[in-house]
Formats: sequence, C-alpha cells, structure tokens
Amino acid sequence: MKLLPKWWRKHFLVVELVLSITLTAAFALWRIRFGGARQIDTLLKDNRASIFGTLASICGSLLGFVITVTSIVIGFQASDRMKFLRESKHYTTLWKIFLSTNWALALATLFSLLCLVFDRGPGITAFCYLLAFSLLFSAFRLLRSLWALENVLRLITSTPSSSSPEPPP
Repeated sequence: MKLLPKWWRKHFLVVELVLSITLTAAFALWRIRFGGARQIDTLLKDNRASIFGTLASICGSLLGFVITVTSIVIGFQASDRMKFLRESKHYTTLWKIFLSTNWALALATLFSLLCLVFDRGPGITAFCYLLAFSLLFSAFRLLRSLWALENVLRLITSTPSSSSPEPPP
C-alpha cells in the first residue's frame, strides 16, 4: 500500500515546499492570533543563545552530512549498477533532491545564526519565521535525501539481475 497520494509522489519537491510554507504560515497565525506569542516568549526567555546556537550546530552538521552523501553518490555514478539510474528520467531528480537539501540546510544554518545575533528581547523577529520555514523545509528535504540514499544504496548493493551474465564458479 502506498501511503502518499500519486500526485505527491510525482511532484514531491513542490508539494514539500508548499507544505513547509503552509505550516510556517500556520505557526505565524497561531503565534499572532491564538496566543502562541506568550508560550514562545516563555520558551525563548533566557534560552535564545542556547536554542539558536544548538540549531545552528545541528543544521551545520547535517549540511556536512548531506554534502558528504552527495559526494559519495557522485563517486558511484560511474558504476555499472548506476547505469540504469543514469539513463532514467529520475537521474536529474536525484541531484535536485541533494542540491535542494544542501540549500535548505545552508539556509537553516544561516537563519539560526542570524537569530542568534539579532533576536533579542521579547517577541520574535522575522528571522525566526524564516528559521521556522527553513527548519521545516530542511526536515522534509533531509527525509527525502535519506530516502534517495536508501534507494541508491539498494541499487548499488543489489545482486546482479539474472539477465546479467555471471562467470561460472
């Protein structure tokens, strides 16, 4: 059984971007209209430096991870096992996933640092909304990159098909 609708599976990059924007707008609406400001101010009070610093560290580390994964996949692209993928229409999608994840994590790291520097006192700045968006978007992209890596590893480590000639033992 497929958990996601067919249209999501076909246009996942755009759907996940729109979902990130929608969830960020819902967060802003909750904060502004439904009393979320008080809870956020309580959470951030005297914790801004540790929260934003930790987020910057985590996002930066994940960015390094995804850059490394991208490099590993580049290293395997010449493999005979990757020929099927190289010749498919989804080959460019693989690189879109990794590049989009790199950019999303880079922005999340940047916005975490900007919040660390500029977000002072009660209330939150526009950087915090950008941070919320970039964290949501990064989470979707990171999950998508892990999914792509899993499929690439499955392709690389799978046993050769029966149509491939194998030397006798």
